[in-house]
Amino acid sequence: MIPKLPEKISNLIMPVMDQLLSYWKKSLMNAETKDRLMVRHPELVNEITISIVDMFMELHSHSYSMFRFLCERVLSARLLAIIVRAEGVLTGYAVNEVHKLVLKFMYNQHFKYNLGKFFMTNYSEILKHAMRFVQKFATKIITDPILATPLVDECNGLSILFDSLEHVFSTCAGEDNILQVSKLTDWNNATFMVLKHIRLFMSHSKVTKYMLHDKGGILRSWMKLLSFVQGMNPLKRQKSIHIEEANTNVSLPFSLSLSIAKINSLLVAGAFANINNFEDQDNVRHWKVSRLSGESSSIFSSSLVQLTHECMMALEDWFRVENKEWGILWSRFRVENKEWTINTNIYENLW
Repeated sequence: MIPKLPEKISNLIMPVMDQLLSYWKKSLMNAETKDRLMVRHPELVNEITISIVDMFMELHSHSYSMFRFLCERVLSARLLAIIVRAEGVLTGYAVNEVHKLVLKFMYNQHFKYNLGKFFMTNYSEILKHAMRFVQKFATKIITDPILATPLVDECNGLSILFDSLEHVFSTCAGEDNILQVSKLTDWNNATFMVLKHIRLFMSHSKVTKYMLHDKGGILRSWMKLLSFVQGMNPLKRQKSIHIEEANTNVSLPFSLSLSIAKINSLLVAGAFANINNFEDQDNVRHWKVSRLSGESSSIFSSSLVQLTHECMMALEDWFRVENKEWGILWSRFRVENKEWTINTNIYENLW
């Protein structure tokens, strides 16, 4: 446990530090809103940021107590939101310096906890406006085992990630709610980024267990997402275009299916993992399995039963849609080919 900064020192530094952080926050916000001064002198906010970050790095090197104090003041000043979006108003070097500072601060558990909650709660917006931050910090946040529980329980992280993926899929789907690959190419980076984050998040056993035992329908939400890729139309090469000029995204549906398969594997592994963990007798179901040689009893975890049930329900829905579509096509074919239909009816009567 890192000790607090002595009260005499903290009381002396705090007013100055809070004023400095307030000035920095105001400068970044003015740059975001295209303040007249910042428009005339765009390098000003970069210089202010670099100076403050350098000072923080210097103070941090003196003692762990000072490091803890700085983290607390940054959180108290509500700077997380503007720091995460900093790449929208700062140039390359200044952004890198801010990210270095955030990496330092993440060694403080309280700061990391607050950053993780802010990131997950505002995931969709951060994905739109702070891609460099996402690329640098998302994996560190999502794969942290300490953050897994609060991100699931307090932030409802799985639902947030699934909602983000559903937004992409629904945007790229046709009238039949099936993904159109030609539209998906415009969302390529976002799609695979979200799928990667879902896979990394579900690599925590706590997360898969939560998903399998949740009564709010998170598992059903995942099955709904899978329905978008059922019957996903393939990219068709146009004969009028030379093969060397053909669409280079032919492999996109296969890559998408592979990413989804990795997530499904984690889900299945989590369901079977609970068989050997009988902490709660309510999680166990005894099923009678008939065999030729007699009857025997098998034990299944409730999570496995739940997963199987949701899969069967999803398959039933998908096949119902497929059969309906084939029924419509067959009806059209019979109307357009009456003579052929009459002839085939003769043979059907013979049988």
